[in-house]
Amino acid sequence: MAGRDMRQIMKWARFAPVLLLLLGCDANIVEDPNAESGNDGERGKAQRLAFGEPVNDHITYTEGDMTDWKYIQVPSSGDVTVRLGCDYTGAYCGANVRDEVGRLVSRIRTEGESRVERTLELARGNYYLEIFCPASATDYTVQVDYEPN
Repeated sequence: MAGRDMRQIMKWARFAPVLLLLLGCDANIVEDPNAESGNDGERGKAQRLAFGEPVNDHITYTEGDMTDWKYIQVPSSGDVTVRLGCDYTGAYCGANVRDEVGRLVSRIRTEGESRVERTLELARGNYYLEIFCPASATDYTVQVDYEPN
């Protein structure tokens, strides 16, 4: 009896991946969440941010623009304050701050808040902001300020 039950289980187990795929599909999810990112969808195409000047942009996972990349040039060691505001608080957008070789320096998450701010002590160099929206869409504003040590 146990052998027969196990054969039945194994017979139906073959279909489990297909069933999971069919049940888990979301028609709003695109294959490549950055297929429509345009000229700022990769770190190598990051747009430069000027200190003290807010920049408005839009990110949308469902329309293929999940990630925007920006960069700053820190002229000497100092405090850098990143301000990120998302118009749609349910988007849970965020930003990863990365150094010149892509190592993660800091994670900034809105976590349901409309505006967040993080001050980092950074050395001289280029730093990248990987701004993303993991599952929704929102307009956002980012501003970076710099105070030398």
